[in-house]
Amino acid sequence: MVHQHVAANDHARILIVKDEIILAKELLRGLNALGYDVVGRVASEEEAVKVAQATLPELVLMDIRQRGRITGVEAARLDTAIVYLTGYSD
Repeated sequence: MVHQHVAANDHARILIVKDEIILAKELLRGLNALGYDVVGRVASEEEAVKVAQATLPELVLMDIRQRGRITGVEAARLDTAIVYLTGYSD
């Protein structure tokens, strides 16, 4: 797995994987305000794999508990950096 360093002044390409629409929109708005290039916002890991293969993001922000057949951990087969998010404390 090869990861490229993104300089602070570059616009990192980020994919958001979150099934809660309101929270995903807030995250998108915040990232855009900070100058990041959000290449997509999807609601499932299945969609994330397809979009990531097409857009080649440098980072995927993924809710670890998603609706769908695979989990956020299983979607880690993507060849990019993944930061897992969760709103659950358990």
